[in-house]
Amino acid sequence: MSRDPDELDDTQREELAAIRQASATAESTYQLVQDFMQMVRHRKGERLDGWLKQVTLSQFPEFRRLVHSLNRDKAAVVAGLTLPWSQGQGEGQITKLKLIKRIVSCGFSFSVGKASLKRTQSLK
Repeated sequence: MSRDPDELDDTQREELAAIRQASATAESTYQLVQDFMQMVRHRKGERLDGWLKQVTLSQFPEFRRLVHSLNRDKAAVVAGLTLPWSQGQGEGQITKLKLIKRIVSCGFSFSVGKASLKRTQSLK
């Protein structure tokens, strides 16, 4: 239900259409999920308040719990849905530093220039 409809093949589109037609609950769920995914894919954080209101009025307690969670740090959610920046690079650097720290604390020396690890002679 969260995939972009343009990425579905004909069989998948037909199956999805049948499910949506057979169940009003499935149709409502599909619309809420697709609306949210459009915000994510196209960085439309300004639509979040409207979506949250739709979900709050919906019949789905699972979605209402999601609204509660999103509202706890709404500014960060809006920023994530709006801004083009990612923390991926920073998180990668932190992971690398933690790895180096573990290696050094286990008695290995790390030579950055040679990009090699050598077991130290003494483990005092």
